[in-house]
Amino acid sequence: MTRTPLAALAALALLLTFGAASAVAAPPPKFSVSLYVSSVEESNLEEGGYPDRCKSWTQGRSTLVYDIEADAPFTLGLVVSGLDDSVFALIPRGPVWMNDTRRFWKTRTHVGDNTSECSPCGPLSEYGLCTGALPDRVESDQCGGDRKTRGGALALTVSGSSMIVSGGPMADLSRCKAPRNGVVPMFSAQPKFTPMRIPGATKRLLRLKPGQQTRFQQKRRRGACDRLRGPGLRTCSEQVVIMRAKRLR
Repeated sequence: MTRTPLAALAALALLLTFGAASAVAAPPPKFSVSLYVSSVEESNLEEGGYPDRCKSWTQGRSTLVYDIEADAPFTLGLVVSGLDDSVFALIPRGPVWMNDTRRFWKTRTHVGDNTSECSPCGPLSEYGLCTGALPDRVESDQCGGDRKTRGGALALTVSGSSMIVSGGPMADLSRCKAPRNGVVPMFSAQPKFTPMRIPGATKRLLRLKPGQQTRFQQKRRRGACDRLRGPGLRTCSEQVVIMRAKRLR
């Protein structure tokens, strides 16, 4: 009576040991991922006095646009085994495509009118004769890189049940003409991307069966692009991240 249960327990222990070894040796899930990132940043500058014709001021607007994409396979090995809670799961081995990167800006500089409505000028005035109004100086420029070229950098970081998309364009816009207020640039010279979190992405990926796919999209707005009014420099931006993933094994 005693040997049968002991033999059964030994056999069960052997099966459990074999199962655990098989689980450890099983390859971690592998995914094919497509990442798309876009950003639009708008800046509005209104110096004090705008739009009073009797005062001097500068008014302008700038727009920075870029979008990039990458496709690459990656493996969620460390996440499944629980050895690390924050690892780089994806650094694209293939090309990262810069679809579009450009900057557009336009400024208007006004010198206060030297008219009788704005100045004590006149034939008998110690300030001299009124010279009238000078035309505003208007400057603008649109500059960008070639479309659909290799460039940029994207990385996907696993952080618990979420994933964080980071990176940004490598396109150099420093060669583009930039407006300045004295020696200080009026607007941002380079597009930038703030890392964005995709909540629950890791859990959703691990629930997929081989052959299944899913899609994530996150959008972030900062500032109020439709209400850029008042003196000073105000900036708003909108970022979009789209991730498509398919489980390969």
